[in-house]
Amino acid sequence: MDGLTLTDEIRRREGGQRHTPIIAVTANGNREQCLMAGMDDYLAKPVRKQELADAIARCLNMSLLPVCVLSSPRPKSGAQTGRDAYPPTEDEELNRAAKGEDADAFSDAPISERLAQLREECGAEIVAGFIEMFVRDTAERLTRLHGLATQQDSNAVEREAHSLKGSCANLGVERMAAVCQQLEAEAEAGSLASTKEFLKRLDFEFERLKPLLFSRTEILRRYR
Repeated sequence: MDGLTLTDEIRRREGGQRHTPIIAVTANGNREQCLMAGMDDYLAKPVRKQELADAIARCLNMSLLPVCVLSSPRPKSGAQTGRDAYPPTEDEELNRAAKGEDADAFSDAPISERLAQLREECGAEIVAGFIEMFVRDTAERLTRLHGLATQQDSNAVEREAHSLKGSCANLGVERMAAVCQQLEAEAEAGSLASTKEFLKRLDFEFERLKPLLFSRTEILRRYR
């Protein structure tokens, strides 16, 4: 079931005895529809840490949570007294990599900005793991989409495309997210006429993106 149906079922089971806070987190939802379904708040992907903290605070009737509540503790680096006396920083190496041969393929500002934000909020090691999970899950989703398209299962294609779109949007991979949006819309209309072309574009973008993400993962792990 989707989030709206799930919320309705949770509220039905709760009756008037309790109220579980529910926050919608979606790439293309409708705020009013989510609130009408019984959700307490709504966040659009990619989710910003302070926005999430504020939403939790509103749901729990708490004073606004400081950003640090949702931060992963990380050891502070030692003070540096001379740039030339130390190896390149993580940011310097990432920037240098982005200006290399793959600059055109990895020039999407949203991806760079999202990785920088996640690195600041969660630390390099967590972001590296997040990238690896994205690559693994995306490969599995694309395999499923190809199978579902062959079966002409428009409902399942719609659901899978929606999930993949959310993952891509959360990492700032806007080109893949846009194709997923087109695929989802077509499947929702009950047609899979252009599915083969959409999947071909998704496969191309993903293969183009993988080595670039892996190179960032290696850099991030060196600075964990």
